[in-house]
Amino acid sequence: ALTTKLGGTDRHVLDYLMAEVLSQQPHAVQEIMVRSSILERFCAPLLDALLDDDRGRNGHAVPGRGQKILEWMEQANLFLVALDQERTWYRHHHLLRELLQHRLHSESSEELVASLNARAAGWFATEGLVEEALRHALAAGDAPGAARLVEQHRHALLNREDWYALVRWLDRLPQEVVHQRPGLLLARAWHQQWRWQYATMPPLLQTTEELISRDADTTTKVERQIMRGEIDTLWSALWFARGDGPRCLEYARRARERLPAALVYVRGAFLEYLAWGYQMTGQAGAGIHMLEEALASDEAREDLFTARMLLGLAVIYYLSGNLRLQEQMAHRLLRLSPEKQLALSRPWAHLISGQACYQQNRLAEAEAHFS
Repeated sequence: ALTTKLGGTDRHVLDYLMAEVLSQQPHAVQEIMVRSSILERFCAPLLDALLDDDRGRNGHAVPGRGQKILEWMEQANLFLVALDQERTWYRHHHLLRELLQHRLHSESSEELVASLNARAAGWFATEGLVEEALRHALAAGDAPGAARLVEQHRHALLNREDWYALVRWLDRLPQEVVHQRPGLLLARAWHQQWRWQYATMPPLLQTTEELISRDADTTTKVERQIMRGEIDTLWSALWFARGDGPRCLEYARRARERLPAALVYVRGAFLEYLAWGYQMTGQAGAGIHMLEEALASDEAREDLFTARMLLGLAVIYYLSGNLRLQEQMAHRLLRLSPEKQLALSRPWAHLISGQACYQQNRLAEAEAHFS
């Protein structure tokens, strides 16, 4: 209870922790406690990865040592805080962690600290815990490795409409690294498109195309095809925003054959702009028919894809002045999956519903949607 009231600068508490707690433990326990201070949370397999200085033939840590030391620390009441009921994940008390970090950096080489962070990054990445893998890769000084992590997972974030995480990851990377990698430039371009920052998009898209063409050996043929499909979709978005229907339609058509169904968000976006391009060039019926066919396809098993198709229809009816169907499509979208965030689609559905209510003088409902 006393330690919760004290900060890491209290000299007496630090002296006590050093003399009475840490120094009394077996060397192996001290070692893993010091090494694990780089972690905000840890479990037994992760401790194994930090303990294993001599990797086996397959490059994997030898299991078991971390679990034994974790049990020792818990039984010895070494200021461990359990983070779940299963007692799988733990963290150090913040005061003890500060002390352990100080000891690590004062007694260990920079190379060892970087190596520990690299091991942690590898373990978290293997487990699919990208946020923590990214943090440790950067702490290890491995900016290219961190960049690869973001590239590998950027479409998964798009497919969840988790643009908050994507932007947070991009902002953590050194910007000179971002500007050298086409996948990261495209992630930045998607963010600008979400924010309607179209004026800054053309240089990004042009640089991305140049990188894809110039450094073809660094990407596969399939990756280049997908990225060019994304570029075409984003150009289509830009021409839609500028009111140029023929160019919006042209670029959306170019994207048609390049984007696989697994890229749920990107395919949904390209189909939206294709339909809106039809509407802007006097072919609203063709756009509506295409979106309705997509809603009836196997791709519509994905909630996000269905959401984007409903949004596409709602916008066409909005642009065509059909208030009844505009509101109907938006309401279908809002009822689609209330337990999911749909952080991009749902706000648009509220906006479109609010506009329909406003046009019909249902002002209280409009205010609720706009809020």
